[in-house]
Amino acid sequence: MRSSHAADFVKRVGPKIYDDYKDEPVIFAGIGNSGNFFGYQLTTFAVQNGMDATYINIDKGTVRRDLQKNRGAIRGRALVFVDDAVWTATTYNQVLDVAREMSERLGYTGVKFAVWIDSKNIADYHGRSEEPRGVKDYMAGFIRGLRGR
Repeated sequence: MRSSHAADFVKRVGPKIYDDYKDEPVIFAGIGNSGNFFGYQLTTFAVQNGMDATYINIDKGTVRRDLQKNRGAIRGRALVFVDDAVWTATTYNQVLDVAREMSERLGYTGVKFAVWIDSKNIADYHGRSEEPRGVKDYMAGFIRGLRGR
C-alpha cells in the first residue's frame, strides 16, 4: 500500500470525520491489512487534531471475536470501521451486520464505515468513488502504482 494513497484518503476523509466527531470520542477499527494501514493513518490525523480517538484492529475472519474482545474500548464511543475499498460490499455487509447485532453489548454511540475507494457508493466516508473493475484490472493498476508507472 502506498503512503500517498493513505495521505489522499486522510486528506479527503479526515476533515469530514473531524466535523462529525470533533466533540465526541471515536474509535477507528481497521479491517484487515489494508484497512489497518488506512485506519492507523486516520487515527493519527484525528489525535493530531485534538480528537479523543483510539484505534483497534479487526480481522475479516474474526469480526465478532475481535469486537467482543475490544468492547471495553468501544463502549461510549462512535465506531468507525476503516477499509481500503468497497468492491463487492461483502466485507461492508458482514462487518456492519455483526456490529449492529452486537450493538447493545458493545455500547457504541454510532457506527460508520470509511474507505479509500467506494465502487458501490455505500460507505459513509470515502476518498473517491469509481466504477467497479475486475480483480485482475485492480491488481494490475495497483502493481503499476507500486512501480511508479
